[in-house]
Amino acid sequence: MKFEYVFSTLLATAALTEASPVNIFKRNLAVRNVHSLNETYYNKTNTSSQPETLQYVIAGSKLAESNSTLYSNFTEVSNSTRGLNFTELYDVAQNINTTLGYSQTKAGVVVTNENTIESLGFLSSLLFESEKPIVIGEDASLAAIVANNTNAASRGPLVVKNNGYIYAGALAPSSDAAGVPLGFVSGEQVNFFYEPCLPSIIAENSTIRTNYTNFTSLDVTEYGVAPIVPIVYDADYSSLLIEGLAAEVQGLVVVSANATASTITSDTLPIVYTSPDAPFAAVTEKDIPEGAIAGGNLTPVKAQVLLSVAYANGVTNIESLKKVFA
Repeated sequence: MKFEYVFSTLLATAALTEASPVNIFKRNLAVRNVHSLNETYYNKTNTSSQPETLQYVIAGSKLAESNSTLYSNFTEVSNSTRGLNFTELYDVAQNINTTLGYSQTKAGVVVTNENTIESLGFLSSLLFESEKPIVIGEDASLAAIVANNTNAASRGPLVVKNNGYIYAGALAPSSDAAGVPLGFVSGEQVNFFYEPCLPSIIAENSTIRTNYTNFTSLDVTEYGVAPIVPIVYDADYSSLLIEGLAAEVQGLVVVSANATASTITSDTLPIVYTSPDAPFAAVTEKDIPEGAIAGGNLTPVKAQVLLSVAYANGVTNIESLKKVFA
């Protein structure tokens, strides 16, 4: 009876918005309102040359009324302040992809909320290999300043926090103290600490880019419904509970302060171990039970996104998943 209660409670909370940093448990239909000059640009009767512009995607945020007249080229995907779920994140990515395809697009700017920045920054880094800048932030004005800077190109998607610090999207911090910035905004000036380059996880010679090129696919419905990958904290979860979850979820991310003492494992369910102190602490193969997957320096949110993307693209075997996370 106790197990049934805990199990049903866990699955019930999995459907709540705040249940995990990336809420991938149900499909919510996104609201899409398009306010753009692009239709004019692509009218075959209009052959005039148009200047390069920024294209804005509003995703899990609201564009201030004072800004709506300034940013005429914007697509509203969602105005919710909660963290976006897996399906909604891909909906945002599809909109980014569309806007980047416009010949007059200089860069893509995504305005979102604090609960979505890390997951969207990381997912965008997996999906896009664009020379055009993609800048994600809560503040549209700050993001625009970065996107307009010529040195923002060829770095992969970027995240700019409200304090002005700029991060690689693949390394987007879970908090202001949990990341290493690659630059900052001061007034109207953008200062980068080093020349453009890609984070190692998405570099041209990385495992993901060389062996899993399908991870850039924007069509995740090909393999069925969105995967369910909860984040749990290593405490009182028994093997019996994990066996029960295996029928309902496609993977599990375990946050463990002492992975060497953990025993949560499964023969069929992919279980990724991460550290609560990531990215400044890593979980390696020697730290985890046999059959589990080491999350390395990935934060719980990034491990959740990567496991979900892998599963959505047909990588479900535990041994194959170990290579994805290697």
